Amino acid sequence: MELIHEIPERLGRRIRQASSDTRSHGQVDSNVGQDIQVEDPLIQKYREAIVRTSLRLAKVENSIDDGLSFIYVPVLGVLDTKVLARTSEIGSMTLQRVRIHDDYEEEILRNRTGYTVNQADEPVAFVLFEDGTWADIEVGMLTFLPQEQRSVIVILDSRVLEIGIPTDANVQVGDTVKLDQQFRFAGVAEWRNDTGDLASVEQVLTESSCIVSVNGVQRAVYVHAGARPLKTGHRVVLDATGRTVLRNLGATNVDFRYYKRPTIRWADIGGQEQAKAELRTAIETPLKYPKLMAQMKKRPAKGFLLFGPPGCGKNMTAEAVMSMYLDLHGEDALNGIIYINAPDLLRSLVGEQEALLRYGFRLANLFEEQHGYAALVIINEVDGIAKKRGMSISSDSSETLLQTALTQIDQTNAIVISMTNRQDILDPAFVRSKRVSRKIYVGRPDKATAQSIFGIYLKDIPAEGMTSEELASYATEELFSDTYAMYKLTVEGTDGSEAVLFALRDIVSGAMIDDSIVEKAKDLAINRAIAGGTDAALRKDDFVCAIRSVFETEVLVDHSDDTKRFAENLTGTVRSVDRLYQGKGKHA
Repeated sequence: MELIHEIPERLGRRIRQASSDTRSHGQVDSNVGQDIQVEDPLIQKYREAIVRTSLRLAKVENSIDDGLSFIYVPVLGVLDTKVLARTSEIGSMTLQRVRIHDDYEEEILRNRTGYTVNQADEPVAFVLFEDGTWADIEVGMLTFLPQEQRSVIVILDSRVLEIGIPTDANVQVGDTVKLDQQFRFAGVAEWRNDTGDLASVEQVLTESSCIVSVNGVQRAVYVHAGARPLKTGHRVVLDATGRTVLRNLGATNVDFRYYKRPTIRWADIGGQEQAKAELRTAIETPLKYPKLMAQMKKRPAKGFLLFGPPGCGKNMTAEAVMSMYLDLHGEDALNGIIYINAPDLLRSLVGEQEALLRYGFRLANLFEEQHGYAALVIINEVDGIAKKRGMSISSDSSETLLQTALTQIDQTNAIVISMTNRQDILDPAFVRSKRVSRKIYVGRPDKATAQSIFGIYLKDIPAEGMTSEELASYATEELFSDTYAMYKLTVEGTDGSEAVLFALRDIVSGAMIDDSIVEKAKDLAINRAIAGGTDAALRKDDFVCAIRSVFETEVLVDHSDDTKRFAENLTGTVRSVDRLYQGKGKHA
């Protein structure tokens, strides 16, 4: 901006001289100036400076030379304030906004407002009005007015600056503004940097503010108008300062709600009687018999760990608990079932993982607040978020996630059921008492349990020449026979050496019986019926073929860990482990 840097001592006299020498439109009397379009170049320059300047809030883009480079800075805040008029300068002149008193002698000038230069040695002030006219007014007839002012708070090279802006400038927090080389406002940048840290919304405070989690650290931030509305769980992009949400990426694809009504009940689970009894007692008793609990001063169990080999019924057991939970509380309780799949969390960004975990527990806590009873939180493959410290490659992020899990479990009243195949790698702090009240082993089925599982999946299935119960018994005998031995272990005991067989029966699971053996046998029966044009019915040979197919697949898998655990349960010293079967009919 071109400003006046020198005020001649005769300025007031020159203004009055111009007023007396030139008489035209805009004149009020001998003390009232005309339109300032006069020959005097200094007065013309002064008028232009005032018209283009309102205090220090000038629209300085009009004064920017072509080719001048700009500084782009993010806006942290916008201030609308009132300031005293004696605060801003044009060169050495202090601009002041004034109003002429309502008892001024010239009626046409009463209550008019304009800008003046206040010079202590001048009893008469030069007042310029918005329409470009001017007048000489006695200082005693002027009221100096506070000025509406707008400014923005910006950050530049780690410095926080307040920059004046025009009162009509449309600037919002999160915008990028241009500054000239003197740090004066030069307009809102059309370009905006939409890159920055990713964060997750943990709590919406107001329409324009929220709490986010960035790399595991919580922070209160402003929400730009273009990113509204936000909801808890949304992923957002922060500006370069990390203080403003610029973009809303929407809800994460991780969903903790268990929308479908669980169908598994206790009767659908073969075996696992001890596990079922412990869970039913721990969860049902406090709800059905609160008086007895109070008499014994018995605290309800809070945390459960279901552990054991894969495919042995941990997920089915958890789903049976869900069904029991709905039976106890009604269908509305479905919203209180929070299912957290740890691998889904680990696929999220670092920092977002912790936020999502907190979000899942927040849903559980909100449900309790609204319904008056505890939610049910299921954590699948919990070893993904509760691994022993120091085991992960990225140990810092893993430990942060573990700490988040510990904190959330400690702070919730929800019933937490965790499941894992790798209880050996869980952090001791996670499995300690009070966090995990019950550790329940869900193991491989024995012969009786296997027959029970076969019976469940063969119920009401047609079979040739026998009942489904008889077929279940036959299939169990076939599965547990030595025919499907894979390793021979030589064990030396007090009575000498003996050979112990490690067979298919030693790695059997409920999932193997259902998904692999029974379903394969059904496929054989259906294909036979299609070929012969008859009704489908199961035969004994269908199970022999199905079990053989599973066996030939399993011998190709490395079962060294399974044989090691098998050997640990033997009495005596294992001297050798020999593989008996190489697959496809080849014996060692």
